[in-house]
Amino acid sequence: MEEESQFEIIIDFEKGGNPNRVFKSMTEIIDSFQTLDSTLSEVVGLKVENSLILEGIEKGSLKTIIRNLLQDLPDEDLRGANFKRIIGYYLVRTKYAVLRWSEETPKLVSPDQVSALERELIGIAEELEINQIPAYRPPDRVKLLTNISSIQKATNYLSENDSVYFVCKEGTSKVSGGIEISDKIVEDVLTKEVLVGRSTAILKVKKPDYLGTSKWALKLEGHAVDISITDQDWLQKFQNKEVSVQPGDSIRGTLVRFVSYGHNSDVIGIRYELDSVDEVIEAQGFGQSNFETF
Repeated sequence: MEEESQFEIIIDFEKGGNPNRVFKSMTEIIDSFQTLDSTLSEVVGLKVENSLILEGIEKGSLKTIIRNLLQDLPDEDLRGANFKRIIGYYLVRTKYAVLRWSEETPKLVSPDQVSALERELIGIAEELEINQIPAYRPPDRVKLLTNISSIQKATNYLSENDSVYFVCKEGTSKVSGGIEISDKIVEDVLTKEVLVGRSTAILKVKKPDYLGTSKWALKLEGHAVDISITDQDWLQKFQNKEVSVQPGDSIRGTLVRFVSYGHNSDVIGIRYELDSVDEVIEAQGFGQSNFETF
């Protein structure tokens, strides 16, 4: 079981170019796997402190040999030391299942594709009989897809002729070149219903969008939030310098809040638009409020 909780990340890289790309990619892949492990542990109802331990690096291709080491389990768990090794094996098998799904799924177009992966993850837990009472549940879909996206993004440092592989006792899966998942794809595929709310709001400006190509960083209810301003007439005046907005000023206008709900009535995402700007409120004086941290 010790070997079964071990896996390898191999980067076959083309000689030449900036060597930092290989090490940056390896570092972010390892970090992404550790976050994925936290999501996968939700299936068996555990919150474990899991570390990926470096066993060694081999020459040639950059090969990192890693094993899952569970540092902590709930105090009430009395199933013995061997249980930690079983969980380590479970995490390796489910990582392999996730990566194989990513490799074999050319495009995410339906929640059914995610359901198939969830059933496989639960099936692995059932096969290993991890819980005495087999009450398993799917992991959080948004977190799972976000984890997969992070793994793919970690390979973006590499050049076209570089490749990344995950190797374990179950087999080998190619990591690079897998499914591409953006935040928009996650929202579009998993959303069942969007509820829209409108209200008048006063938003403090953290960072204006001077180029007109991104969202404004505004402060909403004490928190910094990226918000799109869709009032084109006002934006044109701002771009033409007919209206001045500086960090610390506030904007009063009509805020639209879009809350996306999934098929299980869970919140998939929240985004904001300011579709009408009524006035700009200049920051007054040089008091403490002008220096507050966003």
